[in-house]
Amino acid sequence: MSVQHEAPSTDDVLARAIPAWEAVYEPGNVSDYLIGYANSEAAAKGAAIAWLLSQSDAEASRLEWADQPVGERHDAWADLIEQHADGIDTATGITVRRRIHPYTAADFTPDVEPE
Repeated sequence: MSVQHEAPSTDDVLARAIPAWEAVYEPGNVSDYLIGYANSEAAAKGAAIAWLLSQSDAEASRLEWADQPVGERHDAWADLIEQHADGIDTATGITVRRRIHPYTAADFTPDVEPE
């Protein structure tokens, strides 16, 4: 007797495949660039810092995470800032955040204008 297994839905596959933590870079008023997904906050922050150090002349000793208010889609959000000797902190454009709900296929479906 063979056991029939039901194929998982696309939403189930996405929920299992894409971790909740994401590190992104937002250079001003343009779309976010994904640095990567991670299974933990520490891994996401580590990837974000490593990416920044590979792309700029920032010094790791001057980097600090600043918790930010969360919205309806995330329950954790932190921005990476760079501290300077003059006391002025600057944003790096890098954010680490954790989604409350897994992605679904609808998140990846392009909006189509009706003809």
